[in-house]
Amino acid sequence: MADTVQYLLEEMIPELEDLEKRGLFSRAEIKQIVKKRTHFEYLLKRRATLKTDFVRYIHYETKLDELRRHRKKQQGEDAVHGLGDTGGIRRLHFIFQRCVKKFRGDLQLWMKYFKFCRACGGHKRLDQALTDALNFHPNESGLWAYAAAWELEHRQDADAARALMLRGLRNCKHSERLWHEYFRMELVYANKLRERRRVLELDAPAPEVTEEEDGEDAVKLARNRERIMNGAVAILAYRKSIEALPQSSTFRLGFLKVLESFDGFKEVEDAVLSNLASDFPLDEGCWDYRARFHLASADETSREETITLAIQVYLDALHSVPTAKMYELTAAFFKEQIAETLLSRSPGSQTPDDLRTHLLKIFSRAADGSVYSGRLTLDHALLLRELGRSKEAERVLKTGCSLNPADPQVWQVRIQIRFHSVMENGGTEAELQGFVKLCGLALRSVPREAATPLWIDVLRLLALCAQEVDGNRLPFARVFQLLESSLTLTSAELGEVTAAAIEWLALLEGIESARHLYRRLLALPRPALALYRSCIRIEIAAGASGDGRRARELLDAATDLYGSEDANLWLQFLQYEHAATGAVGK
Repeated sequence: MADTVQYLLEEMIPELEDLEKRGLFSRAEIKQIVKKRTHFEYLLKRRATLKTDFVRYIHYETKLDELRRHRKKQQGEDAVHGLGDTGGIRRLHFIFQRCVKKFRGDLQLWMKYFKFCRACGGHKRLDQALTDALNFHPNESGLWAYAAAWELEHRQDADAARALMLRGLRNCKHSERLWHEYFRMELVYANKLRERRRVLELDAPAPEVTEEEDGEDAVKLARNRERIMNGAVAILAYRKSIEALPQSSTFRLGFLKVLESFDGFKEVEDAVLSNLASDFPLDEGCWDYRARFHLASADETSREETITLAIQVYLDALHSVPTAKMYELTAAFFKEQIAETLLSRSPGSQTPDDLRTHLLKIFSRAADGSVYSGRLTLDHALLLRELGRSKEAERVLKTGCSLNPADPQVWQVRIQIRFHSVMENGGTEAELQGFVKLCGLALRSVPREAATPLWIDVLRLLALCAQEVDGNRLPFARVFQLLESSLTLTSAELGEVTAAAIEWLALLEGIESARHLYRRLLALPRPALALYRSCIRIEIAAGASGDGRRARELLDAATDLYGSEDANLWLQFLQYEHAATGAVGK
């Protein structure tokens, strides 16, 4: 080991002498460099070499070379080129090569080496590194794509890039990413051919080529050239890809996402879109993407026509695939177009009122087809509310709740709209009773594991009823009736709900009513932490005029149960004792 290190150190002598001779480093700095390199080389010769040793060595040599370049730049025009200018780069290559050979399975190290080769202009070394990496990792699709991109974009060698892609696809036949990258590469190459013809002014209309005048070979050559520039090779790549992965619709949608970055490949777009339509006629996502595909690239002059075509595609989709998901996607499109039309200053053929009329017909069609999901119900009701048709919105929500009784959001919006209606009418006793019954029906219909947000909203609205309805004040104690059916649950399942109920009860009915409720809840097995926090808050607020005994008991019980899980409880306990006694706890 020592002989090898000594040999490596002796090899650097000419380089270091050159650096000292040209005044880039002093003799003391040279000694320090030798010392550091000796230390790193011995680390790399250990049996159990660590990756961090290589990384630190590379970092040191990189900074050292940056310092050399900086000092040479300071010398100005008098600076001369010498052996020391290339020694640092050679040494970094040597360290990287040993590193990737030792840890050949680490792709991040390979990528760092590729990046270094490109930064220092080591194209031949990069070619060799890519070859080695592909030999070690023939099934890594990202490496094949990287190598092909290097050949096409930097070496300008389309044939070599295509050969690498095809080799990669033989090894990674089922790699979606590699098929997409190959498709992209063929489109890039076609674009390069177009740009070359434009620069050379060869894109002007050429005289028609005929077999009699130019021969059969010339005719075939001209036609093939036009087909390649129109994306014929990309179409062929797409067809080969669906032979390898025939069942995935998301895979094929990825080709459309690639096409979004290119202009002028209508034949390719038509081929992909028609293939999607024929192979996946019942896939909602494919219909949605087909409808929206041309919108992103549409300009102001063609946007109206594109929107009209998109609407027709959605209507065809609803006829072919009348599912709830398809209706939701269609409704989402119309909502987006309404918002964009309202923001647009230039009037178009599709006004917001026209789009709303279309959307209302779609909602009615969904209800008639028994595909009225919770999302559709909410969108329908909110649109009716925007149009000032609150009564219709309530009827829609009632229908939605009957079709989707387990959806908490539909119940939540229905309860909120009923609450506003009660408040607007003055809150008569009959209306309040009906509102409470509606709340109870909602809480019984929604599964307990999904009902927490609904419970909290119900408690908030009941509290507002108690505060705002004059002459017909609804006692918040009515909450007990709603909670009674849930007291058979463990308190942990209703932690946030019971916490909210106690705080509202303390605010509206007084601390004694809140204590009466939380004593019953804390007697259940393992009360929730949220419940403890709520009880502690109201007792600390109430303890400002008392001895704080109840707050201390609650804090003690909470830390016994949850002190090992939440350190903030102990901090709250210490802060409380400090504030109560004026003494700092140890």
